[in-house]
Amino acid sequence: RPPRESVELLGAIHPIFFSEYAAFLEEITQAFREIGYTIRSAGSTMPEYMAARQTEKADIIIGRWGADYPDADTFVHGILHSQEGFLGRYWGDTGIDPLIERGRTETDPRIRHTIYREIEELVAREALLLPLFHDQVGCFARPEVEGLSLGLTNPLIAYDQLSVRR
Repeated sequence: RPPRESVELLGAIHPIFFSEYAAFLEEITQAFREIGYTIRSAGSTMPEYMAARQTEKADIIIGRWGADYPDADTFVHGILHSQEGFLGRYWGDTGIDPLIERGRTETDPRIRHTIYREIEELVAREALLLPLFHDQVGCFARPEVEGLSLGLTNPLIAYDQLSVRR
């Protein structure tokens, strides 16, 4: 196919993609280049990332999200809500806010699950968000290590609770 002029996108890129996940960022930017887009970063620091995201000037956000607790609401409301969500202002009113509110107040687990599935389908249909991966943490300990338990947030390991059986 004939080469076409490249379109530049301003990217709000989380700083971790310039260090720990730099190879991943290179793969994403290469994939965009192959289809005619270049991504220009709004900066490589956390303040620059936050400013680009909050001012809604970025064309693309390459970020990350960590759950506060293991429940669908931390993702759905925390990311997608049009006013209070981390990214929700980018797509405005898609009709998702009433679903989010229903999910937050529903007490029947089956109905709540159905509501969150409907939200997942809306996100996929409207291409609001493209989750690419999630961090995984592994922890290994010898049998004589006692008191080890993994938390859901940092610190993952409560080192002050560890001891070694002799």
